[in-house]
Amino acid sequence: MSKMMKKSNSRIGKNVFEKLADKRGASMVLVVCLFLVLCVLGINLLNVANANVINTALEQEKEQTMLYVSSVYDIVNDMIEDGAFSDPATGLLPDTAETKDASGFQDGNGKNIPVKVTFHKGAMPIEAHIEITCTGADGTAETYTVISTYSSSGVAGGYRRESCKGLVDHAG
Repeated sequence: MSKMMKKSNSRIGKNVFEKLADKRGASMVLVVCLFLVLCVLGINLLNVANANVINTALEQEKEQTMLYVSSVYDIVNDMIEDGAFSDPATGLLPDTAETKDASGFQDGNGKNIPVKVTFHKGAMPIEAHIEITCTGADGTAETYTVISTYSSSGVAGGYRRESCKGLVDHAG
């Protein structure tokens, strides 16, 4: 009986590597369990990496859209300052809330970029709401509104931007 006790007690002290080298079926179960744990960890790491790639792509698309809107706004701002929307007869911007279509903008693919400028004039300064509609890669249109205020620059038909509230509205 003591020989049998010694044999069973000697197995208790074996480490993992000794058990793996053992020719019995228990080592195979241990290898399968270890393999499953490593597979689960590998799948989780791949999912995290994939999520990071997707988030990076979305952030890059957002940044590109903001640069796009900013570029169009800069051009429209220059047009307002140069008097492109002024009445040819008086050289003044519209007296009442009036929407002007700033056509002629195209993106890199030749698609038209709808831009509307609405002037709200009471007294000086004049407030301009500039709506820029962007079409995303998936075909969805998003409209961004930038509000700026302008005062007369002293040059006939010219205006100077006093302030820009930045992007104040986004409708998707």
